[in-house]
Amino acid sequence: MGKKVAIILLAIGLLVALVSILGGSTGAHLSDTERSGGNVFGGWEPSQSDCLIVDTSDMCLNPAGKWICCVWVMNDCQFDIAIAKVLLSWTPDEGEMLNKIQFWHYDTLEWKGSVPSGTLIDIEDCPLPPAERVCICLFFDSAMHGKSFTIEFTMIDGTSKTATFDTLSMMALEGATLEGETLEEPAPEGECNCPIVVEP
Repeated sequence: MGKKVAIILLAIGLLVALVSILGGSTGAHLSDTERSGGNVFGGWEPSQSDCLIVDTSDMCLNPAGKWICCVWVMNDCQFDIAIAKVLLSWTPDEGEMLNKIQFWHYDTLEWKGSVPSGTLIDIEDCPLPPAERVCICLFFDSAMHGKSFTIEFTMIDGTSKTATFDTLSMMALEGATLEGETLEEPAPEGECNCPIVVEP
């Protein structure tokens, strides 16, 4: 009888130990891989490009075809991130030049120059606090109708995020002024959500 009790107790002890080991392993696995809404679990932290949301669904092309708004960017994490470089390329490439990039919300932050398709531009860092949403406008020296674009954002941690869009079917901004003039009113509600834009 005593032997039977000892065997039963030993079996129970082994079973408890096995359950504890398996349960601990499963818990560790989940804590290393779970992430929600920019939260960090188990010591894993997303890169800045993981946090960057790029939205090209709400874009407008002015009738002259020389500026495009908005490429929206947003920080989906709970810590600050920043864009350090921008690369914009387009096809067909017919020798057009990118002349200006404006970051709306940071209304003093803009890059000016004259670069061809596929040039990596080192901009003044564009900071994005948590949940921050910024509109980026692109200005060109020539009409950009009928183009396909790829835009790549390089973050200050060296990681990058790429998005694509095109002007093949992009809606022209109704009421936008033509070359050399100034757009003094925002886009009509319900068409495209562009801020006030000034021609370069």
